Amino acid sequence: MALIACPCALGLAAPLATWMTAHRLASRGIIIRSGDALENGGTVRHLYLDKTGTLTSGRFKIESVTTIDETLENPLALAAGLEQASTHPIGDAIRAAADEATTFDEIEPVPGLGVRGSLAGDTYALGRPDFPGQQPLPADTMTPNSRDKTHTIVLWRNEQPVALFGLVEEERPDTEAALNTLRRLGLNLHVLTGDASTQAAAFAQRYHLPVSTALMPDDKRQIIVDRRRETHKPIGFVGDGINDAPALSEADLGIAVHTGSDLAQASGDVILLTDGIAPLSDLFRAARETRRRIYTSLIWAFAYNAVGLTLACMGILSPAYAAIAMIGSSLIIIWNSTRGGSLWLRDEHQLTEEDPPTRSTNLTA
Repeated sequence: MALIACPCALGLAAPLATWMTAHRLASRGIIIRSGDALENGGTVRHLYLDKTGTLTSGRFKIESVTTIDETLENPLALAAGLEQASTHPIGDAIRAAADEATTFDEIEPVPGLGVRGSLAGDTYALGRPDFPGQQPLPADTMTPNSRDKTHTIVLWRNEQPVALFGLVEEERPDTEAALNTLRRLGLNLHVLTGDASTQAAAFAQRYHLPVSTALMPDDKRQIIVDRRRETHKPIGFVGDGINDAPALSEADLGIAVHTGSDLAQASGDVILLTDGIAPLSDLFRAARETRRRIYTSLIWAFAYNAVGLTLACMGILSPAYAAIAMIGSSLIIIWNSTRGGSLWLRDEHQLTEEDPPTRSTNLTA
């Protein structure tokens, strides 16, 4: 009776399946940092995604520089000086475009908005047009051409706008296909971005995604909290930057893109080592298949114990057969947990035939 009651199969079911899946995903550039990540990944149906650096390449180039105050000399040098310590892709683009960088007396980053600095008694700010404490742009400053830029960055001196930078962001060529695959897996997708609604509208229409715009880092986190409260289900979030760290930590499944900041990676439950979000489909398929294997193994183990104990109590099952049955049960659990990953690494055409993508064109300001 003691032999047939051995819980070996029960103890093997979950950790072995989780370990094998984590090993296979690692070979595809997906690092799982905890077993909870796979468990939550198997039940996530609402996935929020950052835009810049996650759905896009995160690389910018400056297409236009507009000087508002004609007394200002070399606005690019001032902007590059303010962005000297920045790790944001916009800062990289500004530094790359500038021939020189002004040295400021003091620089203070403002997460989600931009950066402040002081120089020779003057105060400077560089960031979004809605940077708090700064004067708004004159109505005739933003030309129709600059309105179409992916990003508009403003330079202020003593709270007065003095220059305007128009930047275009490079898009990833595989983003649309990756998003369609995630839709076919039944995931509800939503983009969270700090961009203004006018800048995010074209992106939302192109990829048929609902977008929440002009968000601060804590706004992203609060959206996840509210959504979880509404659905009572695990929520996933994908991001890459310092601004995404609060949302990555709050989400039940935080997925960090490897090209992002160290803080974002430290906050994520999963790290994508490959470029782009294409591996996400493998992650969610693997998580769902792993849950199914664990449940199958647990059901088998419970049924085996229930039947075996009953027979042992009735004196029908001898110790020798009980030992063989116990070993056989553990071998079945091992086989179920370690069999190949072909069940979740399906071809893309199979998904296309089974479930056409669902598209949404909602835009939330």
